[in-house]
Amino acid sequence: MNVHVIGLGYVGLPVAVAFSELGNVVVGIDKDEEKIDLFQKCEPIIVEAKLKHLLIKNVTTKRLSFSTSLESIRKADIIMIAVDTPAISRGGGRFIVYIYSST
Repeated sequence: MNVHVIGLGYVGLPVAVAFSELGNVVVGIDKDEEKIDLFQKCEPIIVEAKLKHLLIKNVTTKRLSFSTSLESIRKADIIMIAVDTPAISRGGGRFIVYIYSST
């Protein structure tokens, strides 16, 4: 399957790596160019057991790639959005501006 993960933070990066490890072709998308540069060099910004090893393995086998562009999203079978959705202090809702800003 062709999976796209939008937002490559504490949730998105491990999810992208895990889906690629399962044999899927994954594109991780984030608007932070510095973050994308690091991931393309197989340098994770978070510490998670075996994350760097699996990142290297799946980038090397070309099952995992990274981009700042949403252009390839039309080819996706599955799109996952992994951006912040902090709670609103009043009313108990979610502040979803990050979802809108990711597009």
